[in-house]
Amino acid sequence: MRRQGSGKIINTSSAGGKVYTLLGAWYHAAKHALEGFSDCLRLEVKPFGIDVVIIEPGATASEWSEVVLQHVQKTSGNTAYRKIADAFVRTFEKLEKSSGVYPPDRIARLVAEAIRAKKAKNTICGRQRATRIIHAEGLVR
Repeated sequence: MRRQGSGKIINTSSAGGKVYTLLGAWYHAAKHALEGFSDCLRLEVKPFGIDVVIIEPGATASEWSEVVLQHVQKTSGNTAYRKIADAFVRTFEKLEKSSGVYPPDRIARLVAEAIRAKKAKNTICGRQRATRIIHAEGLVR
């Protein structure tokens, strides 16, 4: 990319890189790190004509939710965090049943949007519906 004087680096992150939820330290730490890495990398490669774009697709239908819910129940379901874990599980189950979850091809469309753009946005978001539900449930601090 440096040799040709142009290019795009596209990193898939999450709203979890901007906000945080109860019992999500492990996830949010990784997403905050990816956001920070991408922002710094953007500064470093800009002189070479390279863009760095962060895609935050929002809640996407996948097996991810099932993995997270099982992890929360296994690690926190029978501990002092049980009430928080139960609320977390209920909220994510509600989110999955709502219209706040995007089909997987939404990510492909967001990536295509970033690739096609002459000057891509730094961050392309698709998370508004999911974030509203999570805020309404009081899980975001």
